[in-house]
Amino acid sequence: VVWCGAAEPILGSLGQDPRLLSIAAELLGADEFDQLINQAHFKFPGDQVSFDWHQDSRHRRYGTELWTDVDGKGSFVELFTAVNEVTLENGPVKFIPGSHKLGHIPQVPGTNQLPPGCFDPNDAVAITMQPGDVVAFGPFVVHGSDPNHSTGPRRTFLNGFSLVGANHRIY
Repeated sequence: VVWCGAAEPILGSLGQDPRLLSIAAELLGADEFDQLINQAHFKFPGDQVSFDWHQDSRHRRYGTELWTDVDGKGSFVELFTAVNEVTLENGPVKFIPGSHKLGHIPQVPGTNQLPPGCFDPNDAVAITMQPGDVVAFGPFVVHGSDPNHSTGPRRTFLNGFSLVGANHRIY
């Protein structure tokens, strides 16, 4: 659910909770930044929702006139909050350690896929979380997730922040 805070104001307030904002400020190295993302991601048993390997730099339109990397590190941070327990069975986010060092990886032309061989999926680390846990990562980290194979839901709350001047897209 994109911009879930517009439909449910409490979610908009939670997306600007001082605890989240302090993490974003520290990682971005700035006191002022823009909120670009306020989303709820739900995975229910049997719904087959998965996310292929990707970098969030693609979603920010990195490398186009819609994005300026003002700090040379991607100028964006994503905060991924567990609403309920995230287990190995319910489709946790998997990260490729060290992939941020690769910078922005252009996709295979005409696809949404990263080029074969640019990382090893066998290196992936699945992140389990308790409700309220937060994982923060930058736009160059390669990540994805499998479907929920459990009997319960996996609900998460995502908030993304960019440095002022990085985003030129109207959300």
